[in-house]
Amino acid sequence: MLFRLLLAPLALLVRVLLFPRRALRRVFAAPKGALIEVTLKGLIRETPARPRKWWPPRNLLRRERASEVHVRSLRRVLDEAIADARVSGVLVRIDGLAGGWASFAALREEIARVRAAGKRLVAWLPHGGGNRELYVASAASTIVTPRTADVALVGPKIEGHYARSALDKLGIDVELHARKEFKSAGDRVARDGRSEADRQQNEALLDAVFAALIAAVAEGRGVPEARVRGWIDDGPTHGEIAVERGLVDHVAHDDDLPTLLGAPVVPAGAYAERRGLGRSPYRLVRRRAIGIVEVHGAIASTATPLAQAMGPLAIAERVIADLRAAERDPRIAAVVLDIDSPGGTVGASDAIWAAAHRLAAKKPVVARMGDVAASGGYWIAVAAKTIVARPLTVTGSIGVVAVRPIAARLAERLGIARDVIARGRFADLDAVTRAPTDEERALFAREIDAHYGAFVAHVAAFRGMVPDEVERVARGRVWTGAAALEQRLVDRLGGLDEAVAVLRSELGPLRLDEEPRVVVGRLPSRRDPAPRPAAAAILELLPESLRTPASPLVAAIAEGARVAAIALVSQPR
Repeated sequence: MLFRLLLAPLALLVRVLLFPRRALRRVFAAPKGALIEVTLKGLIRETPARPRKWWPPRNLLRRERASEVHVRSLRRVLDEAIADARVSGVLVRIDGLAGGWASFAALREEIARVRAAGKRLVAWLPHGGGNRELYVASAASTIVTPRTADVALVGPKIEGHYARSALDKLGIDVELHARKEFKSAGDRVARDGRSEADRQQNEALLDAVFAALIAAVAEGRGVPEARVRGWIDDGPTHGEIAVERGLVDHVAHDDDLPTLLGAPVVPAGAYAERRGLGRSPYRLVRRRAIGIVEVHGAIASTATPLAQAMGPLAIAERVIADLRAAERDPRIAAVVLDIDSPGGTVGASDAIWAAAHRLAAKKPVVARMGDVAASGGYWIAVAAKTIVARPLTVTGSIGVVAVRPIAARLAERLGIARDVIARGRFADLDAVTRAPTDEERALFAREIDAHYGAFVAHVAAFRGMVPDEVERVARGRVWTGAAALEQRLVDRLGGLDEAVAVLRSELGPLRLDEEPRVVVGRLPSRRDPAPRPAAAAILELLPESLRTPASPLVAAIAEGARVAAIALVSQPR
């Protein structure tokens, strides 16, 4: 504080000296009538970008993340463009989107504000697009594609590949323990096809996405929903045919856009720099802020080398460090617990919940669900008094699953002999090269039932319900956010804005920074590498689609403790 007081006069002098130049650059950041070009490519996230720490130095040497679009960060540029009288509108370049439908809805809502403000919103699809790109692009008044680009509004699908027969040919058997009939996370390796219960819940999810897609395109294109259904049934198209159908408005090449649109195009990065969007206002006393703690990816206790190689993980100790940092930091007035996870192991999920519950006893906490907050993700969410989800969020999956691979036949085929010296009745419980005994199966079933009962009781206690009410909506079933609201599993529909609004209302007249910020805690340093899971070699035999971090086998052994670990996981969609 003393340093900031001493520095204040110098900072003020610099700002005064630079003010005329900055003011001119700000006013003339774009030619009159210009369109600000924003690129939308890669993974869509509603929250701000997670800050990268400069210490230790190895952080600076890490590879940059894959392309991501942070909706909250995009807002600052759009707000400036809307307020700038010299800017006629925004050109959004949509070049391949990744993520879930809840995030796509957040992105579409954000760019639609430009059109609602009375300014031009043009969507440019340089490589055409499919369902997700056209869903977002439909917010624009004008859509442009190249002459040869595919325009594939064909409708959504849910596809599953089932590997039981393939594993059988390898000599690997799989025992599945799921509670209950809707818990489908282990089906990919334990079944030859989709169960009727899983088909039922996926039909409901797909119906919701299909309805949202049709409604958005119809509203954006100004046509009846029946016509959009006709476009979908007509199949993919391109060029002038897409223009004739009304799916797009113009065909053109990239270099032709300024002439076609009759306006100069200014890249968003250059515009933001000239408008000074990268500079934060200097304050002698920093305002308090709403923090964001992320739970993104499959939930595990430790980051084994195998699990790390497969994609994003919500490592318990990392998330707990963030939660404790938010708890200790006096500048964090309240916290959004941002959950985008299909679940994970029981122990890791409960450890994160305990830290979040402790934080909620000291500061207001709201859980915001992203594309998916199911199973272990939902276990964590109930630590918050209020849960916010988007209508197309996938949530629920209150259930337990355990997958046990048995490689006895594979070991015999490869000539691998096994000899065990053990003390204790169940010391060899985690063996993977022999089938379990009936006694071991009974023990494991009791453990699974106990964890399922604990999950139901956990939700009942923290959602103000009785166990019978929870049981009715549990059984491993997934719900959309809209359906979850009806089932009392969530409290409000909305995104990050809604979560922040709830916290601001709870905090009252306290002056806060306008933008929430992601909280990053400090992890304890370790020199010893994490142990390699015992079943890593078995997992490496599986196809890539079965080795995702949310797959049942990875979730089951991510901790490296025992092969048949119990997991709270929802099947990835």
